[in-house]
Amino acid sequence: MANNHQEPVSATALDEALYEKYIRPTQRPRSSLVGVEFELPVVNLSGQAVSFRTVHEMTEEFVRRFPFDTLHRDDEGEIYSAVRSGNGDTLSYDCSYNTLELSFGTEGDMHTIEDRFRAYYTVIQSMLQQSGHSLTGMGINPHYRVNLNESVPNGRYRMLLHHLKSYRRYGHSIPFHHHPNFGLFSCASQVQLDVDEKTLPEVLNTFTKLEPLKSLLFANSP
Repeated sequence: MANNHQEPVSATALDEALYEKYIRPTQRPRSSLVGVEFELPVVNLSGQAVSFRTVHEMTEEFVRRFPFDTLHRDDEGEIYSAVRSGNGDTLSYDCSYNTLELSFGTEGDMHTIEDRFRAYYTVIQSMLQQSGHSLTGMGINPHYRVNLNESVPNGRYRMLLHHLKSYRRYGHSIPFHHHPNFGLFSCASQVQLDVDEKTLPEVLNTFTKLEPLKSLLFANSP
């Protein structure tokens, strides 16, 4: 009988893999581009749970209005991700259909990204509000207690939630919080900057020092 037992990855191999993934690319010639991702909670203005049917109908209409031609559908046939091949912009749902994410392809000019964001956001907000829903800029969905906090029905998110729930097996040896489903109602926004190896430590230290100020200035925002 074949032995299906796999040896654990050594610390050295893991270090090398992480180096190749995240550090080695900084040694290549870098441009001065920026990428931006926004995660935005969807809320039902009546105070009830978000209607996923409303979200799905809005998404179908969105990809008819804008040239997002690469579609990914969940196990029930609903669009959970759409990509605009011309510039890499993506509309997707992060963990659940209660959170809409807009990601933008890299640009050298932030104003170009702003123009596209405004175009997408205006259309999405208008369609949602026609059905009594809205996007918000909060970091925690204000209606998370009444929303249907279920993941997008596909293998990726089922795997993610299964992994997050595994914290219980560690007992109290690590101080985990008790919200393994936090991704279903929490949001974040990211900015990706091109950084070369020489300036990487300075950039990391600078952004680390800014974190406490950011949390004070933008409380309960992504």
